[in-house]
Amino acid sequence: MGSPAIGFRSYWQFGREATWDAAATATHRIPFITLAPEPNKGVTPSRLINTGVDNPENFNIIGQRNRLRGTTEFQYENFLRLIDAVMGTASFGSNGGTTTGPVSTIYTHTFKQRALLNSLTNQASIGDVPAGQVERLQGSKVTELRLAGSRAFGGDEGVASLDVATLGRTYATGVSPTGTPTVPTYRPVLFSHLTTVLDGSGDAADLRALWSFELTIRNTIAENRLDVMPNGLEPLRNGWTEILLKLETEYQSKTLRDRYLALTEGALQLIFTEPGVTGRRITLDIPKANQVEPHSLGVPDMDVLRQTSMWRAKSDGGSPATGITITVENTESAI
Repeated sequence: MGSPAIGFRSYWQFGREATWDAAATATHRIPFITLAPEPNKGVTPSRLINTGVDNPENFNIIGQRNRLRGTTEFQYENFLRLIDAVMGTASFGSNGGTTTGPVSTIYTHTFKQRALLNSLTNQASIGDVPAGQVERLQGSKVTELRLAGSRAFGGDEGVASLDVATLGRTYATGVSPTGTPTVPTYRPVLFSHLTTVLDGSGDAADLRALWSFELTIRNTIAENRLDVMPNGLEPLRNGWTEILLKLETEYQSKTLRDRYLALTEGALQLIFTEPGVTGRRITLDIPKANQVEPHSLGVPDMDVLRQTSMWRAKSDGGSPATGITITVENTESAI
């Protein structure tokens, strides 16, 4: 009788590539909730009319892709390289973010949007089948990062979740893993750690009661460059990055509704601070944004009424220009 793959035997680790699509040694391991690595071959039937009308006679592979989507719990430590990968860099293979410090053992890492996107080599052990080997996804660029959390007494939603999606080219199975990164001490970012909320209204703090948030950073890249022969080309940015922040707040003021109607710009900010005197903090700062979807408000029942606003970041006009600045303060000395 065979031994089936079991989820708890799986793991996900990755390393940043010095050259696009050239396998890199893993430097970071991320515990996950779900993980879905996917090989994708462009299979198409031959168009030759050579037999009957029952079935095609041949199939061909036209291009190849790899995709990975993972969900994990966002933490104060060990996520700098993923944030750096989605935010971009000025020089491929190098950090896009900057690091200062330490001040009392705490370093400050600042990430702004940059023109280029680094690529990762993902290594995924799927239930430890085959034993001791992984599936390797090369040339993987982070196309989407989604951070979400909500009020949930005793529920999973109280821990901020992080969804990551990557797109690359080369996919291999049955590969020996390279690198043995360790998983640091568990330090989750909780919804209850929110110490600052700016919801774009400009209202007083007691009118900004937040029920849930969802931040999405979505990079647009030229996927069709993967099909250029002989070996495919690195997919580059070919459109604006979409940065969306969805906020669900109690309805205590009509300011957000008025701002949507007038297309009034707002400033958004979420700050998470680990309790105690650890000094760990994460700041999400969107200085300029507009509501881009209908302002949602209704009376579904007799409960406290809530409103939903969807904001899209725009350039802050800085140097470098960015739609969002992410600042992580933790004990890691380097990205």
